[in-house]
Amino acid sequence: MASAGSLTKNNIIQKSKLLIVEGNHERDFFSAWLKWIGLDDIQVMPIGGKTKLPASLSALVKQRMFLDGEVVSMVIVRDADDNPAAAFQAVKDAVQSASLPTPSQAMLLTTTSPKTGLVIVPAADRRGALEELRKGHGTLTILP
Repeated sequence: MASAGSLTKNNIIQKSKLLIVEGNHERDFFSAWLKWIGLDDIQVMPIGGKTKLPASLSALVKQRMFLDGEVVSMVIVRDADDNPAAAFQAVKDAVQSASLPTPSQAMLLTTTSPKTGLVIVPAADRRGALEELRKGHGTLTILP
């Protein structure tokens, strides 16, 4: 298994729009959702768990497509778990640590490049995880 921050086939940037997710379950869900709504220009990238986000973002911003300014947008999705405010703050801290534009709240994209968005699921004000959306307890609008 690759160490935190190391590059694997799953996290080499291949598209200009990125959807960063916690793991393979989320990757499968969002890949199917994007296919269903007809979007094929977004790369879904699992990072291997929420604790690996800071190292993963640090590695991503060093890749050629980032350095060349080819990445135009990036949305990071994380489960709220038991504390949605803490989940948002952890993602925000990781984004700031990687020197990326950082939105002030969930569900907003920054206006500077790359446009960056943070999404907490099932909602920024509710405990839970992606599975709550699958049960019909929430809605999801994450990409412009």
